[in-house]
Amino acid sequence: MHQQTLSILQVNFLFQLATKYHKKIWCYIDDLTKVVVNFDPIAENNLELTFFHGEFIQYDSLSEVKNTAYKCIIMNVQETDEFITLARAENIEIAIDASHTAEVNAPGISKLAGLKWISQQWGIALSEMMAIGDSMNDYWMIKNVGLGIAMNNG
Repeated sequence: MHQQTLSILQVNFLFQLATKYHKKIWCYIDDLTKVVVNFDPIAENNLELTFFHGEFIQYDSLSEVKNTAYKCIIMNVQETDEFITLARAENIEIAIDASHTAEVNAPGISKLAGLKWISQQWGIALSEMMAIGDSMNDYWMIKNVGLGIAMNNG
């Protein structure tokens, strides 16, 4: 499979934007056992706690982030936010769900990119595939397959 992370420059750029626009950010780094955050996720009972049981590194204790990130989560954003516009101008993949949470990935990393890889590896056309999703990070995948289904809560 293809693996690509957000670069150290992109991660620091996102944290600088988050600071400027007062956004909460959560970035998975290294081997996915550590996250860099700029808020207290335990005190705020962040939903990512359901999936993550590793080490938290507070961004304000760092001079800069020195790691790449596999994925970042930005809380309380909208499509029209300048934060989102500036991040997308840097070719960063962003999908915002109905709860105003953005999933941020490296350029070219998406569920559709994964299906395209499977299509090439297995010789199956996208038009012969089915995809099911429930959030905006599923949108392009659902839209580009033969049968795309959005869940009722999506």
